Amino acid sequence: MANFIKVRPPYLGPLFCHFDGSPLTRYQFSALLKRSLSVIGIENNGFKSHSFRIGMATTCALEGHATVWIVGSSIIKHAFGEARGRPGGVNLGLQRMGVNIWWQGKCGGKVLDMKQQIRTMLKYEDPPTILVLHIGGNDIGEKSSKTLCELIRKQFSWMRQLMLDTVFVWSQIIPRSSWRYSDNINAMEKCRMRVNTSIASFLTKTDGCYLRYPDIKANELFLMKDGVHLTSLGNNIFLNTLQGGLEMIIRNLGINLTFPDCK
Repeated sequence: MANFIKVRPPYLGPLFCHFDGSPLTRYQFSALLKRSLSVIGIENNGFKSHSFRIGMATTCALEGHATVWIVGSSIIKHAFGEARGRPGGVNLGLQRMGVNIWWQGKCGGKVLDMKQQIRTMLKYEDPPTILVLHIGGNDIGEKSSKTLCELIRKQFSWMRQLMLDTVFVWSQIIPRSSWRYSDNINAMEKCRMRVNTSIASFLTKTDGCYLRYPDIKANELFLMKDGVHLTSLGNNIFLNTLQGGLEMIIRNLGINLTFPDCK
C-alpha cells in the first residue's frame, strides 16, 4: 500500500483512480479487487462483482450519477402520478444526493411481464445502481405461493445475469381487500405474507434489500373502492417509505438491508 501511495496521482477523491484523478467505474473497481486477490494468492473464481459492491451505491451517489429504476404493476404507475405533485417530485427529493429515478409501472402487470419491461429499459439505459421491483400482487390466487416464489426468484436470478453490479430491492406486495382470483381474503392474505417473507429472506441473503409498508392496511383509509389501488394517503405512505428506504440503501452499505427494520 505504501508503494501504491507513492505513485498515486496527487488528486483528492477515491483511493483508486486514473492518472487524471477520475474515479474508476464500478466494473474497473471490481476487476481491480479481483486482480488484488489473485496477486496475494487467493482464488478469485468464486467472487462475482456483487462480492465487492459494498458502498458502491454510496460512491455512485457522491459522484452524482446514481440511477434507480422502480419497476412493477399499476401500484408503481399510480405512485409515480402521486409523486409528480409532491415537493420532492418524481426523484423523491433524492436529487440532492445525485439520484435520478426512472419509473415503469404497467397496469395489470404480472411477474412474467417483468422480463420484457427490463429488456426494453436496458435498450435505452445502462443498468441502474438500484432496481426496485414491485410485482406479484396480480399473480396471487392464480399460482400457488410456492410456484410464485420460485418464479420470482428465477426472475431475480435472470436480472443478476444482466446487471451484475445492481443492488436489487424487493418492494413487498401490499395488502388488498379484493383479489383478482379469489374471494377468500384470509387465504389470499396468508399467501401474500408467505411470498413476501420468502422473497425477502432470499434477497437479503444474496446481497439484496427489502422494503416493507407496515403502515398500509387493507381498509378504506389506504385503499380505493376497488380494494387494490392506494388512496392519496396510501400513496404518500408508500412514497415516503420508498424515499426513506432508498436513502438508507445509498447512505449505508447498500446490501442486506430491510427498511423499516423488522426489529
